[in-house]
Amino acid sequence: ILEATAPEFCPANTVDDSCPDGPCCQGEDCCVLHVGTIAKEISSPNYPLQSRSGQTCSYKLVSEPGSQISVNFLDLDLPADATQTCSDFVQLIEEKNSASSLIGTAGRSFCGQQLPNYPGPSVLISAGNSLTVNYHTAMTSLQRGKGFKAAVTAVNPLCSPMTFEHKYGDC
Repeated sequence: ILEATAPEFCPANTVDDSCPDGPCCQGEDCCVLHVGTIAKEISSPNYPLQSRSGQTCSYKLVSEPGSQISVNFLDLDLPADATQTCSDFVQLIEEKNSASSLIGTAGRSFCGQQLPNYPGPSVLISAGNSLTVNYHTAMTSLQRGKGFKAAVTAVNPLCSPMTFEHKYGDC
């Protein structure tokens, strides 16, 4: 018989965030969000209006040890240029590599106007309890999209059930 015991600390939404100047701040870890089991919404600055050029923004998402971070992309509008190059993008990066990680320290970048993994749910989960979400727009005069919106939560199946919601099409 396999049994699992609850971890010492389960993800909770009781720790305050530290992001006084928003995600486009200066300095390492200047925007840290504590992620619990109740979803928080993150987005690019100015969302859902058109993004501005020359932005470099970052959210550091953290939760209790033993938990993982789930990023559920709800909207993505970062058009590629004529050569299909992504000068504007959102990127996920982990602090440590893990054999089970799909993101890793090299990170995963996304752009375009379809959600990652379209038409399926656009959920990516970190291997550890920390994940950085970077947002970058180039200093070009190209037409910009509205950026991105995502719901972030902590995942620890020993503490609470995992559920994700995805709506197909425009219904």
